[in-house]
Amino acid sequence: MNPLQSRLALRARDPLTSLDAAIVLARSLGMVVPQLFALTILPWCVVLGGWVAWAPTSVLPWVVATAVYPLLQLPALELGATALFGEVPSAGRVVMRGLARLDVMMTLWVRGIVWAVTSVMCLGLPTVFLVPSTFWLAETVALEKRGIGPAIERAGRLSVSAPGHVLTACGVALFGPMIAVVAAESTGQALVSTVLQLGQPFGSLWDGTLTPWAMAGSLLAAPIVAWFRLILYLDSRTRIEGWDLQVAIDGIVSPGSTR
Repeated sequence: MNPLQSRLALRARDPLTSLDAAIVLARSLGMVVPQLFALTILPWCVVLGGWVAWAPTSVLPWVVATAVYPLLQLPALELGATALFGEVPSAGRVVMRGLARLDVMMTLWVRGIVWAVTSVMCLGLPTVFLVPSTFWLAETVALEKRGIGPAIERAGRLSVSAPGHVLTACGVALFGPMIAVVAAESTGQALVSTVLQLGQPFGSLWDGTLTPWAMAGSLLAAPIVAWFRLILYLDSRTRIEGWDLQVAIDGIVSPGSTR
């Protein structure tokens, strides 16, 4: 990645302005975002949502959702990084490029599963202690084209140099899907119960029933979390490697860098 080609102004950001930058990035991608959602998120929403509707007491759909959740972040990561440092690609091209990166897919999957299992077993403590060496692992593998060994070392250096960003990103990774679940459940229940007057055919999350709306919300959060992580990753590299100073010294700022 060449910082001089970035569409986003490379400067130090706090978590709120990083979130704002992620929203600006998503909006700048235009129709590619809904197309990407249709190709990657919608099929899983239909399959897993239907599974939940058919077997609302089963935990298996949520186990599968936990397994695929890290993989759903990969196309969004590819799209965001490519659009920031080059032309906005088509959704189909992003998906094909993501499928070709088996190393990144396995990195995302293994890291996500290990974190989920160990956090449940130890009440979230591994999320705190394992973060410094693994949190930016997917970004270093995907965007810096590093092997797993060098990527772990690189991710550790980035995390130690900007621990506040890691903790912020951890909070978003943990609570972002929860907020999306609540929002999707509320929207789905309002649409079906209030607008269509169909009652609660799938039950309600507020009564302890896992619904298709909640499942859809958890999956829809994956790309948003990926874009926010991308902005925090770039901010960490800006602070450590002085990208903002490099751009300022060269006097080059992309016309699209408004945030």
